[in-house]
Amino acid sequence: MLIADYLSRANPEDGKTIELESTIYTVNATYNRIEEIKSETKKDAELGPLLKQIIHGWPENSNQVKKGLRKYWSIKDCLSVEDGLILRGPAIMIPKSMKE
Repeated sequence: MLIADYLSRANPEDGKTIELESTIYTVNATYNRIEEIKSETKKDAELGPLLKQIIHGWPENSNQVKKGLRKYWSIKDCLSVEDGLILRGPAIMIPKSMKE
């Protein structure tokens, strides 16, 4: 445990900062299930346009957003797209066709 103890206390002050290009999330789902969610998200009447809106960016005010997407205006800063999945914070938004 000496190495773990040292690393937990070590505070490197100089050195190169490494910027991460993407965030890593852990999902308990098979590859096929994730691919199915991506595919159904693109086909979904609501999430498909939302996916495009998030990727292209939000306009200055809510009046410029399509009516079907205006309900997401208040949470737009919580929404992101990672590898074709729409995330609300750390949660994946599931298309209606996959909800039971």
